[in-house]
Amino acid sequence: MNFNNVLGILCGKRFFTQSLRFYSLKHKNISPIDYCLDLVRKNDYENFLCALLLPKQTRNAVIAVRAFNVEVSKAAIASKDPRISLMRLGFWNETIDKIYEGNPPNHPVALQLARAISKHDLKKRNLIRLVKAREVQLTEKCFQSLENMEKYSEETVSPIIYISLEVAGIKDIHADHAASHVGKGQGLVLLLRIARSNNTWSLPRDLIESAGFDVAKGLIPHSSSTKDLVFKIASRAKAHIDKARSLSSKLPGGSSVCLLPAIPAANYLRRLSDADFDIFDPFIGERDFLLGFSLYWAKLSNSY
Repeated sequence: MNFNNVLGILCGKRFFTQSLRFYSLKHKNISPIDYCLDLVRKNDYENFLCALLLPKQTRNAVIAVRAFNVEVSKAAIASKDPRISLMRLGFWNETIDKIYEGNPPNHPVALQLARAISKHDLKKRNLIRLVKAREVQLTEKCFQSLENMEKYSEETVSPIIYISLEVAGIKDIHADHAASHVGKGQGLVLLLRIARSNNTWSLPRDLIESAGFDVAKGLIPHSSSTKDLVFKIASRAKAHIDKARSLSSKLPGGSSVCLLPAIPAANYLRRLSDADFDIFDPFIGERDFLLGFSLYWAKLSNSY
């Protein structure tokens, strides 16, 4: 049984805080930043690649925030019992408070996040948003509308891009505007990818029902109704990515590299379009082996 499984058992028995001691004993030779890098690489690979292309002075801080987001995401879905998920999310809420009080828990993500906050004076509200959005969604079986889905996307993705800009020292209304749209677009894409495994909780109820599907039974693979539903969501995601790109001429120097997550989202939407919006097409599930190169080229050309 590995460390994560042990944590899962302990969390279910409300011993999450005590289990942190187990980490310090087993992983005492692993630095917090190495732990965060590995966590993001394993759970958020595309954003991991994007983060590697950031300037060295901002990279570790963004990796810490993305590792925090991975932990929060896992906490929200780790149990079918929403009470346990809320308890785990509560731990990360308390962790944020303790970090800003100067007393971070002995957890690698908390320690690295504390360093990032101290070094870059990060705003607390963006981190809180990442947790609160998951807490709110736990009370819903699925999104009620595409607008709700869109709002959730912004609350769970855009704050990380805002923080990336903050760490890079960029304070610009156009950059923030672009970050908002990239977050919405990338968030919608992520929820579509989750829906691929037939998890209709990640899709809006109004579109599911208008397409003639039962929320409990899920989507019908390769059906025209499913394709129409996916097309509507993908079109909204593409509109956000396109809007962000339209702002590129107004962005200050150094902004584009913070907005690189738009590239994997756009790549996915392109593959989805090529597959006639059949979300169950095997082609959609393939990793884009050119992603790393395309991200690097985007950095060189200072565009996204």
